[in-house]
Amino acid sequence: APFRRLPAVPAASGEYGESEARWSSALFASLAESATNVASRSQWNRLALAPLVVLGDWNAVDSTATAMLARSPRDSAVMPVRALAAYRRVRRPVLEYPAVQVLFDSALAAMPRGDSARIDSFDGVLSKDDDEWRYGFLPTDRALLDERGWAVLDPLWSTPVNELRLERLARIADADVRYADRSVTGQAGHETFAGRLQLRRGVVEPRWVTTRSMVGFRRLDRGWPNLRYQITLVDSPSLWQVFSHDRFLDERLALAPVVRDTGLCTGDAFGGVSFVACAESQRAAFFGVPFYATTDTIDVTAARFRSGTRRDGTDSVDIYLGARLPLRRFTALDRSSAAASERIVLSAWLATPLGQPLWQRSDPRALPKASERAWTAQWTARAARGAVMHRVEALDAVNAIGARGASLLTADQMVEFPLRGFGMSDVLVAASASPRSAVLRRWTDLTLAPNGAAVPFRAPFALVWEVYDLEPGPDGRVRWSVEIRRERGIADRRDNAQDLLANSRRAGTRVLASEADAPAVAYTRDAAAAPTIADRLTFNLGDAGPGRHVVQVTIRDLVSGKSVNRGVSLRVLVP
Repeated sequence: APFRRLPAVPAASGEYGESEARWSSALFASLAESATNVASRSQWNRLALAPLVVLGDWNAVDSTATAMLARSPRDSAVMPVRALAAYRRVRRPVLEYPAVQVLFDSALAAMPRGDSARIDSFDGVLSKDDDEWRYGFLPTDRALLDERGWAVLDPLWSTPVNELRLERLARIADADVRYADRSVTGQAGHETFAGRLQLRRGVVEPRWVTTRSMVGFRRLDRGWPNLRYQITLVDSPSLWQVFSHDRFLDERLALAPVVRDTGLCTGDAFGGVSFVACAESQRAAFFGVPFYATTDTIDVTAARFRSGTRRDGTDSVDIYLGARLPLRRFTALDRSSAAASERIVLSAWLATPLGQPLWQRSDPRALPKASERAWTAQWTARAARGAVMHRVEALDAVNAIGARGASLLTADQMVEFPLRGFGMSDVLVAASASPRSAVLRRWTDLTLAPNGAAVPFRAPFALVWEVYDLEPGPDGRVRWSVEIRRERGIADRRDNAQDLLANSRRAGTRVLASEADAPAVAYTRDAAAAPTIADRLTFNLGDAGPGRHVVQVTIRDLVSGKSVNRGVSLRVLVP
């Protein structure tokens, strides 16, 4: 019936193939209207949308999908497409993404559970080996791992949505339509070779580009971000005809070998691996996603102090966060056309190991002047016993500029923080620490000036800590020694995905002390016995050069002979 009157042929276009693509879309849409069963209609709908998606005509994609949903409201192939079209038309990401996420969430909620679970999962974010490791867990445990994974990888907690999850949803919706003609029965477009590569690297470039012309030959280039494919062909007027050959389809390109000696994949220098295998051996890359690999680093120092037993019998901890935000990437009010009402929001966060927020504070500030180089800030929060994640973030929502940071531990054992028995707090670093009264009982009796443990060259700074449950001598007094050592620090980058997901104490970058023979400052003290002894010291790193350093503080109980050590990392600024 639909072929008795074919859809009108679109007007000719200056872009090669565009008119034909639009006509094929109309033909497939006619077939979908006449389909007699749900499965066939869904397949024709995908094929009708595919040319428009490849053309990037997102207004046409949206209107076509809207018409399809009016006829087939429960078509899982079409429901995410309107969200995809809205995502591709976003101009102000931070401000517009929440509405797009609502569209995706609404589509997922209306889809059968099997379809929505396949789309909204954590698969394809980490390497293929990491995915196989995750599959070894029970489904309920794997769900917890994935929940933590999204939280850890989220570029900025300050934004209303997780930009990486949103991009992944868009990539799947795009690939399911784009590669509908490549998928076999029971297979989604994102499960084809080209779709799997798109899930890892984003959308393939739509056209071949001439990268180099030689006499009688032409070299053409195409591919995915960071994965390029080149061919050299005889130059002739009929060159365009070769692109109708199956050899040049995305599905075949995904299986093409990576150029040798690129260093992209293990083994590519010894015979090459395919593009899709190369991409799946690594974490997914989210090029062009706001805040991914573009956020500046905030200097952050954190210190934990025992705060006693709560009414429910659990121990609690006070957490100090100090930060120094560099302003080099943020817009200066007096150097731009920015409105005086624009703000940079500086925030501190505490969250459970699964990423669920426990506490958050925000400080909106006017855009800086061009002469300002950095801002400092500090916060104090109380948390119940247990491990917590922390972050400090800065966000300019209008211009989509962000920064984030967290304190860097100096050893794996620093992850643990015993809340009972002999021990000491973390070492708090500040620009200064002034007592508010003649008697210093707790660290909260000090007025602190934050510096994020970023110290100017040769400048003095304050160290603050507490010692707990020293053993009294026969005279009722406690005696202890203090040893302070400054050592060069070496950053040990740790990004093992399995450690991160499992919340292993080995996870996270460390600043390791590497100068065991460095001289130490030592002294002894005594005081009347008390559950908590607070101490502070003005310290100076002398001629220690710019870069990372570790300050080790060792407390030895001279009555019991027990000792405890805590280290803190600092960064000496370039003069």
